[in-house]
Amino acid sequence: MEQMTPYMKTLMWLDSVPNVILLSVILIGIRLLWVYKLRPKVNEIDTSKKKRKDYFLEVLDLLIIAAVLVFGIIRPFFLNTFFIPTESMVPTILVQDKIIANRFIHHFRPFTHGEMVIFESTILSANGTNFNSMVRYYITDEKVLLSSAVQTPYVKNRDELLEKLPPLLPKLNYVKRVIGVPGDRIKIIEGEGVYRNGELLDEPYITKEVSKNSPEILTPSEPGAPPQLADFLKGATTEEELKNASNLFYMDYHVWIAAWFNYNELYLKNIKPYMNTDGEFVVPEKSLFVLGDNRTNSFDSHYWGVVSEYDVRGRPVCIFWPLHRMRVFGIK
Repeated sequence: MEQMTPYMKTLMWLDSVPNVILLSVILIGIRLLWVYKLRPKVNEIDTSKKKRKDYFLEVLDLLIIAAVLVFGIIRPFFLNTFFIPTESMVPTILVQDKIIANRFIHHFRPFTHGEMVIFESTILSANGTNFNSMVRYYITDEKVLLSSAVQTPYVKNRDELLEKLPPLLPKLNYVKRVIGVPGDRIKIIEGEGVYRNGELLDEPYITKEVSKNSPEILTPSEPGAPPQLADFLKGATTEEELKNASNLFYMDYHVWIAAWFNYNELYLKNIKPYMNTDGEFVVPEKSLFVLGDNRTNSFDSHYWGVVSEYDVRGRPVCIFWPLHRMRVFGIK
């Protein structure tokens, strides 16, 4: 994941409408304060100083107009810049690439197969590969808390652990490629490729080898009971044996937590409700089935389900940075 630079954090801050309003109010406040309180009277300054003061006002006026136009109108409604934090679209888009996206065109025409979209992730999809987040989901799950049969070090020390665990990761902007629109039936067979409505897709934006290696849609088995530390400590007597047994337990528990999360949080809620009897994923209304071009290194709809059309932030128009990567994407 790309480290957030101060410049990127500033742009993300300015992408919020309330923050833009706040910035505009501050600039206008400075302008009014200068005019009515701080600006010297004409008879107190000479002509050269007056010109410099008037120049200051002109610059301030331009800043106010630019802030309102760029951050209040253009960025929220027309064009915006995005920083994509993952390698899921390599080689089409690299982590270092900065993208300009069209934010309004999807309001005027439907989404089409093969085009790229930038969307805001859900909290679940943003945390789907983070172990600490998986633990937080597990120890706050109602069924887990109500089940007296589940006794684990996490549940026993739930309140203490909740204080130590970092908070869930925030929502992020991701870019993926549209594979399915509402009503499409999607099936992925590893070693063959992606099928849509029964037909194997020809994907010119990736190699056939990459398409064939596309991971199948998540269909995990229900995990059994969690491992118990006491079972691992049986027969261990020395300090070294106890340490090794504990390490093995926590390694096994990490695997189990991931299996629990994949089955209960992802599969049961986001995948299974849309699978038909033929093993196809049927894309629901107002949703998109998306995949990354870097199929073996992309957590996408095959893993956490569909993207809501309401979460789409725009369509990539071009890469504008770095300069040697500058290119315009095809318009459909």
